[in-house]
Amino acid sequence: MLVGIPKESKQGERRVALVPRDVGAIRKLGAEVAVEAGAGASAYCLDEEYAEAGATVASRDDVLKDADVVLTVNGVPDGASGLKRGATLVGFLAPLDDPASMHSMAREGLSLLAVELIPRITRAQSMDALSSMAMIAGYKAVLLAAQHSPYIFPLMMTAAGTLTPAKVFVIGAGVAGLQAIATARRLGALVEGISSNNFYKMHLAKMCFAQWVILYNLWDCFREMWFVDCSSILHTGLGAHIFINQLLMFNRYVCGPLNLA
Repeated sequence: MLVGIPKESKQGERRVALVPRDVGAIRKLGAEVAVEAGAGASAYCLDEEYAEAGATVASRDDVLKDADVVLTVNGVPDGASGLKRGATLVGFLAPLDDPASMHSMAREGLSLLAVELIPRITRAQSMDALSSMAMIAGYKAVLLAAQHSPYIFPLMMTAAGTLTPAKVFVIGAGVAGLQAIATARRLGALVEGISSNNFYKMHLAKMCFAQWVILYNLWDCFREMWFVDCSSILHTGLGAHIFINQLLMFNRYVCGPLNLA
């Protein structure tokens, strides 16, 4: 069996589906690895490193036409073109975004494995690609916020005066949100967060030592005082007032998804 690694062609994509240190693990399973020349250059993985690990460095056409399994990050933009019949394509394929393309490749005899659709269960934890990418996204979101913010994140005390720490408001406490909270805390910012989920998310955020903002819907207040999601907050004047004022308190950097649809 031959495992092929083509170079990602999506604009701005710097990742590569396989790094040199994992080539040996695949070869131990009895498969050979072929990597397109320059496939890992943007991820600081040189062709020489792949060759030293036992992979074959070849042209894109040679990699695709001979590979039994093709590992990619964003799929192959030209679909089944260049892939041999019966090959398996693995990656973030987004089949629901372009079902026509998926059907076309299936008709060409390809097997498609979309890693983002692997269920997040105990047996599949080692294949959970979404969580690993979400953690990096949460981490990077705060770094970008710190880069563009006019405020210094940590408390700084100098002979000339004191700079108070920046305030960061994280919307959403999923995998990315929790990583954003932790990263902002490590940078020295004062962090608060909000989530549409229940007490489970609140306790997780408390583990990151962030303040938790609780917003109540008026109707829920009259009933059982349960948490509401961010979209329903804006349907009540009180909730919207509290939410907007909470945002205005902060030093103008919001990290995380905000869906008000």
